[in-house]
Amino acid sequence: EHVIENHNIFQSEDSDPSSRRRFPASSAGLSLVEALVVLSILSIAAAAVVPNLFAWRANMRLQSTVNELLGELHSAKGLAAKHNTTVSVEFDPAESRYQITYVDSGGHPVALKREALPPELRIDSAHPDYTLDNHRLTFTSRGGASPGTLVVSHLGGKNKKIVISSIGKIRTGN
Repeated sequence: EHVIENHNIFQSEDSDPSSRRRFPASSAGLSLVEALVVLSILSIAAAAVVPNLFAWRANMRLQSTVNELLGELHSAKGLAAKHNTTVSVEFDPAESRYQITYVDSGGHPVALKREALPPELRIDSAHPDYTLDNHRLTFTSRGGASPGTLVVSHLGGKNKKIVISSIGKIRTGN
């Protein structure tokens, strides 16, 4: 005769609760010292990253503003050719503003756009590469321009240049 043993597959061989393995109390969680070490490592990492994050943001704002100005200058050049007139872009370094205007057929100046730069950016007329005569650029109906270099800087000191040639070519510089 065969005897069938009754086994519970969900019970281990050591089903006696007293024989179960117990973990020491210290491995049940983080101790105060371990938590402080982790916190100090995270704060050191944050201290290293945060200044770079601010610099990155300022550089992105500078690049974005220069790209916007490039677009505005290309638009001014196109308007001059399209309407057979001269379009001027006047810069106010003291206020970090610019204005785009043209003279209509009656000889009256017409403002197309007035814009201020973001507060942390400025038109840097004190920079040695800034060469705009009377803080003005003009684009003629034939595609020419008054040559010059516009310098935009942020408070951290980094700057970008926009160079305009006499044949109306607009490009960025360092």
